[in-house]
Order: sequence, then structure tokens, then C-alpha cells
Amino acid sequence: MFEFHAYDARRHGERAPLGAALGAPPPAATQASDIAAMSFLFWSEHCVECAAPDCYASCTLYDPRPDGRCRRFGYGIFRDRRYPSPRGYGADISFRPWGKLKANGNTTMEPIGNLLRRERLLARSIPPMRALGRAAQRAGLPTLWADPTRFFDKRARRLHRRRAAPDEAHASSVRPDAF
Repeated sequence: MFEFHAYDARRHGERAPLGAALGAPPPAATQASDIAAMSFLFWSEHCVECAAPDCYASCTLYDPRPDGRCRRFGYGIFRDRRYPSPRGYGADISFRPWGKLKANGNTTMEPIGNLLRRERLLARSIPPMRALGRAAQRAGLPTLWADPTRFFDKRARRLHRRRAAPDEAHASSVRPDAF
């Protein structure tokens, strides 16, 4: 799952033809039938020198996104449907100085269908989460929902800690064999 909610189409401009940057033909599709299970990862933009939010006042590279976080990618993460994948899209990213793509990893595998359904449900939950979070902030209530990135990152960390525990009840019998 990617941090698509921070994408800014006004900053994106004209997209290059598929494969033009590398002079390569379009990538071959990975068939969903070739993949039995995947891990839940929440990919988002970060900074290699990050000390947020303290750095916002002193860093010359600080460029605020609508949620107040620093924009480390030129236009965010674009859902590019020209790239074939089991999800039906690829992630198009233009890195700015010090930008990095980050996810908290884990080796907990789940059936691909379950994972893709959960990702779609979580993606649909972002707009109402942001609206509820903004309303709670206006009312003076602290809320993690105002920033879906923090919410999903916190949930993913909790999932990874719980699944990484030596408790055999949570252990997955399927082990990753590719990244």
C-alpha cells in the first residue's frame, strides 16, 4: 500500500511515455497467479536526514504538503495504471534531494486476495479519516486520524511487533521467497 493521498497532480506536469526514462520497453506483468502470499507494507515518503517536525523551521528543503509534513517527492506518489502488477498499478515517484521511500518491513505473509482486499478497504477509509481528523482538531481534540500516514504507520508497526513475537499462534507457515 502506498501513500497516494499526498499526491499533488498540479506538481506532476506531463508524464514521460512508459519506459522512456530508461529507454526500455514496458515492464512485463507479474501475474497474480504467480504470487500466493504477500506481506502488508505501507510505503511512504521520508527524509534521510529527518528530525521532523523540528527540522521544518530550520531546513531550507522544507516544502509543506497539505497535511503539514515535508514533501520529499516532487509530486507525491502517483498511481500509474500503465505499469502492470497484481494491484493493477505501479507507483511513480520523482525523488527530491534527501527523499527516500520507506516501509516498516515484516515477514508475515497472508494470501494475496486477503491483502489486496484489505489495502482497498484502507485506501477507501482515508478520505473519511482525514475529514474526521480535521473536525476533531478544530474541536481541540488530539487525533491520529488527521494524518493517515501516521495512523497506518503506527498500525503496521503494531501488526509487525505482534506477528514478530515468538508466539507460535501468530506465526505464519508461509515464508517469503522474494521481494
